[in-house]
Amino acid sequence: MTSGGTGRDDQQDARRRLTDAMAATMAEAGGLTAEAGRLLGEIDIALSITRTTLDDELAAQRRRLRREKEEAEAQLQADAVRRTRAVGAALRAAAEELAPGAAGAGWAARALSVPQPARAVPSAVRVGTLPGGAPALLPLIGVSGWVVGGSGAEQLIADTVLRLALSAPPESLRVSVFDPMLRGILGFTSLFRDTDPIGYPPAIQTEDGLRKLLSGLIDRIGRAAESMSTAGAADHRDLPLSQAGRLELAVLLDAPSGVTETAADDLNRIVESAAGRGVFLLIASPGYVDGPIRVSDRAQVDVDRGLVRVDAAGEIRSDSFAAVPGLTVRADPSPTPAARNNLIHARAEAIEAAAQGTMTLEAVLAEIDAGWSDRGDDGLSGIFARMPGGLGGLELRSANPPAPNALIGGAVGTGKSNLLLCLIYGLASRYSPREVRFHLLDFKEGVEFARLAPIGDETWLPHVDSLGLESDRAYGVAVLEHLASEFDRRADAFKSAGASSLADYRALTGRDMPRLVLVADEFQVLFEPDDDVAQRAVQLIEHLARKGRAYGVHLVLASQTLSGIQALALKRDAIFGQFHNRISLRNTEHESETILGAGNLAAGDLHGRGQAVFNDDLGHLAANRIGSVVWADPAYLDRLQTELFSRAMADGFTPRRPSTFVSSAYAEWIPADDREIATVGVPISVGGTAQGFSLKRGRLGNVALIGDDLDRTRAVLSSIHASIRASDLASAQWTVIDSSGVGLDDVGPWANEAGIQRISAEEADSFLRTLTARTAVPSSRIERVIILDDPDDIASLVDSDEYPRPIEAVERFIKRSIACGMLFVIRFRSMSSYDARTAGELRDGFRTIVLTEPGSQTDLLAPGTGRMDFSGRASSSSTGAAVGRICWFRSIRLRCRRTVSRRRR
Repeated sequence: MTSGGTGRDDQQDARRRLTDAMAATMAEAGGLTAEAGRLLGEIDIALSITRTTLDDELAAQRRRLRREKEEAEAQLQADAVRRTRAVGAALRAAAEELAPGAAGAGWAARALSVPQPARAVPSAVRVGTLPGGAPALLPLIGVSGWVVGGSGAEQLIADTVLRLALSAPPESLRVSVFDPMLRGILGFTSLFRDTDPIGYPPAIQTEDGLRKLLSGLIDRIGRAAESMSTAGAADHRDLPLSQAGRLELAVLLDAPSGVTETAADDLNRIVESAAGRGVFLLIASPGYVDGPIRVSDRAQVDVDRGLVRVDAAGEIRSDSFAAVPGLTVRADPSPTPAARNNLIHARAEAIEAAAQGTMTLEAVLAEIDAGWSDRGDDGLSGIFARMPGGLGGLELRSANPPAPNALIGGAVGTGKSNLLLCLIYGLASRYSPREVRFHLLDFKEGVEFARLAPIGDETWLPHVDSLGLESDRAYGVAVLEHLASEFDRRADAFKSAGASSLADYRALTGRDMPRLVLVADEFQVLFEPDDDVAQRAVQLIEHLARKGRAYGVHLVLASQTLSGIQALALKRDAIFGQFHNRISLRNTEHESETILGAGNLAAGDLHGRGQAVFNDDLGHLAANRIGSVVWADPAYLDRLQTELFSRAMADGFTPRRPSTFVSSAYAEWIPADDREIATVGVPISVGGTAQGFSLKRGRLGNVALIGDDLDRTRAVLSSIHASIRASDLASAQWTVIDSSGVGLDDVGPWANEAGIQRISAEEADSFLRTLTARTAVPSSRIERVIILDDPDDIASLVDSDEYPRPIEAVERFIKRSIACGMLFVIRFRSMSSYDARTAGELRDGFRTIVLTEPGSQTDLLAPGTGRMDFSGRASSSSTGAAVGRICWFRSIRLRCRRTVSRRRR
């Protein structure tokens, strides 16, 4: 027993010891595990810290590298800009030397009508614009002439002749025109004939006339060769003036029409020998491409013997540009006929004034010592004429006695534009921008008022608040509306201050309140035709003329004629009874009465440019005074304008750029104040801000663009593109579905932009099938902008047996596209197309409609229940709104034309 019990006890002890050992081992293992866990935790923490540190260092390094890259790119861009500017400045300087004045200036430049002081015609002439804005020139020396082909040949020839005629010194050029098709393309040269009949003979239309012309040119070359040989001169322009004579510019239109085989032989002799000998050929041959000009099977004009070849089909291409591969020369838009004729008349005035030794505005202002000491409390006085008793001009008085407004008339070519410039600059020289502000309207599409506006970075007349160039009645009425609202504002201010006049208000408040002067040239355009615009213009002018004087508002209205204006029939006496001041240059006796007053025929007896009748008593004969308007030398006006601008800055007045409206041009693009607005246009108003549609989530909807005018369509699309690229949606991808194949994005800053997906007309069906077949995935932001051109061209996209109307599947997708992160801008060619395509669900998918229907106003509308009629106008259910213009983003500028209005939903 004892032995057995002892054995069991030993076993139990052994089990206990084993259990204890196992427990100890497990405890030790647990400790080791805990320690291992602790160590692993520390390792994880260390690794995490290391990763975080490395991530932070990598992120910092990436940020540093990105910043360095951005700084390097900015530096490269700045260097490129500096180099580009330096090259551009060098090119412009060289161009100014080779082609001074009108020969090389843009059509908006101020020097166009100024005759050049040089003794000969320029060495080159502008034909277009290089990338960067410098003028592209073609030579007039060292070659016998140009042969110009392409669809733009005749226009380029006409612009070249105009430039040469404007830039050549008096009696230095003779322009002979062969016009076999009797089309009168260069008929405007007859306007130069009044001052230089020898230099601008009538055009030649017959083969015999061409034969005589070419024979004379050959004789001229022979005489020049002899004189040059005798004098050792390399060019006829190196000869003394008595021997050099005029440059013979021979223009042949529609070549080879009318050119006989004999004439072709003569032309070849001229082409081979004319260079540098006083003869230059301009041959317009629209069908010409290359090689000789074929006259017959046996005769041709050998172009390669001395003529520069020019292709004017779209971009300008020429042998002279071949040395720079890939160079693109953009043709300059031609001036309008009215602007061209005004340039010619202005040049004639300059030549006549120089020949007659007419007293200049510079001399007058120096004599009266014009400064800014006069505040104009009682009125404004402009001195710009020689009168029997000394100097005189025009006084716009508020009282003692009142004569607040002026009516000015004169026939074409009598110096009316010069008179208005003398008045404007004369007042600007005497009164500071704090004392007088101008609103200027030029309804004759002239260029004279253009010199008062900013051109690029140049200065402008600091007194100008608004400037309207070219005929646009809507803008004219907008300026009148602005003056009427200013009238009301001043009436409230006078009442608050207890003032009865402008002088009282200034004295009581110590505040500046300038006199406002509206100068409108050819103002009768406002009243033609007799419609709602005319009637509103009549109401506003009558209101301002009758009551404006008390609040410092003055009207100066100028016109060639006031006869037969129906809109004024019932209001003529009421309106012009407020125009005590009357000035008329030479005119017919009938028009003399319409300007000066019944029975006052004095303007019909005037002789010579610049002579005028001055009357400050409503045209009563006893108040007539005869005077001569001084000459406003354009070069002096440029200097004076710069001086007045600098004086204003030194006087603590910061000139603001005037609101400038040019009806035939696009407006300067200024981004909307709100980055979440896509700019479409600028209202036709004084100082209107950019208008467009919202890009905010919840307010953004698809856009319908309606109209067949491709130019205006591109304008709107380019502006929308520029706005979105400057917004919070800048990262959105772009797709252009050019289903009509017209190239909507061929013009503008996006024409060469990388990353834009361009879908051709052939690919449109397939692309949209794929797009509509995708599962709609909601998106919180706009990820893609899709331009769809003309759904009519993809009407077969969906089988018409499956849906009631073709393209319905696409329409359903477009309706929900915003929720899927896609913004559609769809162009419809017409209102009927829009109505047909949006008769179903699609109409609810549009939030904005832009109308560019030709012949109607261009409106920006928010669609509602009201239906638009065929003219693009909203029905009476719309609330109506401000009229405006479309914008086109072109390089760094947007220009606008036509009108935009907005309605609320």
